[in-house]
Amino acid sequence: MLENAELIVKSGKKNKAKNDRYAPKDLPFKPTCSHKDKKLQCSEISMNDLQLFHESFYAVKDKVKQDMFILKHVIAVQIKRRRPRSNTKHYNTRAMQRIYRIYCRSKKKMLTEKIKVAKESDKNRLMIEKTVHKRRAKAFFDMLKTEDPSTKIISFDCQKNMVLPKIPDQSTFYSRQLYFFNFTIVEGSSRSSLMKQNVFSYCWTEDEYAKYSNLISSAVFHRLCNTEFTPECNLLRIMADGCAGTNKNSILIAMLSKWLVHHAPTQIKIIEIVFPVVGHSFLPADRVFAHIEKHLRKMENIINPSKYIDVVSQHATVINVATTCQIFDWKSTSKDIFLNVGKWHVPFAKCKRFYLKRSSRCSDMVGLRGELHYRQDLSQYKSICKKKTSAMIAPTIMTQDVSIKQLKLRDVGQLLKTHYGDDWRSLDTLGYFARVLLHDILVHHNVGDDGDNDNPEESMCQVQEELPSLII
Repeated sequence: MLENAELIVKSGKKNKAKNDRYAPKDLPFKPTCSHKDKKLQCSEISMNDLQLFHESFYAVKDKVKQDMFILKHVIAVQIKRRRPRSNTKHYNTRAMQRIYRIYCRSKKKMLTEKIKVAKESDKNRLMIEKTVHKRRAKAFFDMLKTEDPSTKIISFDCQKNMVLPKIPDQSTFYSRQLYFFNFTIVEGSSRSSLMKQNVFSYCWTEDEYAKYSNLISSAVFHRLCNTEFTPECNLLRIMADGCAGTNKNSILIAMLSKWLVHHAPTQIKIIEIVFPVVGHSFLPADRVFAHIEKHLRKMENIINPSKYIDVVSQHATVINVATTCQIFDWKSTSKDIFLNVGKWHVPFAKCKRFYLKRSSRCSDMVGLRGELHYRQDLSQYKSICKKKTSAMIAPTIMTQDVSIKQLKLRDVGQLLKTHYGDDWRSLDTLGYFARVLLHDILVHHNVGDDGDNDNPEESMCQVQEELPSLII
């Protein structure tokens, strides 16, 4: 009993001290302000207003509620004053301005940062926009993780360009280098295990082919022609990011139309092509790239493409594009048969899903349907072929006719000379670079290239925008 009494006395003292701490110490007084600006009107506040505010603030002696009361009457704005408050100089004063730059990987982060500094009138709109954006991303990933025997999921992506040579030399950060490309296709959903049986990496170097839409479509075509489909599978779902230069274009549509009409099994009735929302394009291939890059970070010197292939082969079935895969000219063929994208019955750039279906009237015709959202089907199948044409696509085979810019070859040669000496061509380990530089010097005569577009990804990728509607 005595212990309980002591606890009651102690709690009573704490509550009294807490009430005294957040209770008014004196009567309200009028603020002294000599400003005469229209924005600062403290001198015009009456004593009745001060007394009313004072009584409302101290009505509840609780710090949390008092802070909430203040926030209701305050508008938060960014600080704009950058000049010193006094004219007196200090020996340690420096003219410095800090600019905090936040890299928004996705629209979700961008909206989160906007909500922090937005006005009350704009916060509701931004919060609704963020919720819709998250639900669209969830709808895409729900389709990616679907495990249904009637649906075959194939996703693909390109790994970032890997440089040749990779050497621990400071000059490599300022020098042009050759590229090794890896385009990975994964069969199965995002829940499937990543094994060599369902992960296929198409590898090539810059001196063999450039990284462009014809090669990407040809690699997907090669994979589809060598994929086994179960008898109960009637839907092929293709999932990739929305890069307009390689994936989201009419060239991929032309290739899939060709495969559906002439090479697809009879049980495959529909091809579904799904693209993600901006900033949420994490695909199973990215998990493969993470394992590859983890191994590459431990390797300081890579002076031969075979080393890259050895690392990639530990996580995927490697397919050499130059020797195994035929590259077709899908781009020229699609222009001859398909209408211009601007004349299609669907807004191509805004669509999140496309469907290809064999025509019931003619076996050589393909109908296309485009949907702006993930969970609403409003469009209809229509032909996108020109008049008096059909989906009888017969692309020509392209040859290895690639010329590397002379400025890049010069930088690679100078880099090897700096790192390995003047006689680097005589080294057996650098035989790849000796062959590439010798071949391109013999056939390349355009020495006036400016070399501004050394990264092929920069000219192909475009910024994708979301629809302003609230439909998922």
